[in-house]
Amino acid sequence: MKYPLKKIIASAILFSCMSVSGQILSEDFENATFPPANWTLTQTNTNETWTVDAKNAKSGVKSAVVFYDKSLAAQNEKLISPAIDLKTVKEPKVDFWFSMSYFWSVSPNNNYDFKVSVNDGTTSTVVWTENSEGSFQDYTWRKVTIDLKAFAGKSNLKLEFSYVGTDGATLHIDDVVVQETAVLSVEKVNDLQVSFYPNPAKDKLYIQSKAAIDQVAIYNTIGQKVYQSSSTKSAIDISELTEGVYFVKVTSDVKTNTYKIVKE
Repeated sequence: MKYPLKKIIASAILFSCMSVSGQILSEDFENATFPPANWTLTQTNTNETWTVDAKNAKSGVKSAVVFYDKSLAAQNEKLISPAIDLKTVKEPKVDFWFSMSYFWSVSPNNNYDFKVSVNDGTTSTVVWTENSEGSFQDYTWRKVTIDLKAFAGKSNLKLEFSYVGTDGATLHIDDVVVQETAVLSVEKVNDLQVSFYPNPAKDKLYIQSKAAIDQVAIYNTIGQKVYQSSSTKSAIDISELTEGVYFVKVTSDVKTNTYKIVKE
């Protein structure tokens, strides 16, 4: 199959702005213990606070949950992450999923709130609440991404997930991921002197390089890694990849370059 030049150029431009992620913290609440290792809990209500729910999860079988106190006692329950080091991170962000009641938290009632804060050891800064989402369906899982660039270069940070209210409703969270994003650019000089053949390729992609290669990774046009190898093989099996444009990131001991290929 032939790929129009416009499509390839558009994909290259898109990929030059796409990002691949390096995870700093990941928690899916699937472990047997709760709170998870190095997480802490601040409990104010003796009846209901953060716990694990094995019946409702975004992925896997478990999530973290707070149920409302039917005795109508006030709740201010915090689930606090381990310390996060962003000293060398330029583009940090946190992703997580949540499920709660719009009816009881936003409109027509405002009986409870879900707040996410960053605590630097001195100050706790609210960076998101459920009101940031606008309208949403009751108890439907939604993904949230919070830009943490304001905290880049700092260490000993902790995320605080807070349930605050009286006579509220249930709140679940799942799949908390703190990560840094690094742009992969295809606009680099081929100083590694790497070439690929055939290109387009169908089953095997062969690599020629005058420099020793430490690692090869392949990404699709939306930035997802679909292949990685630390071996120095001269041939890569791409038979399982779907047809389309891909980008090959080649790393040596001193350089990293990215190249465009086409899978037929």
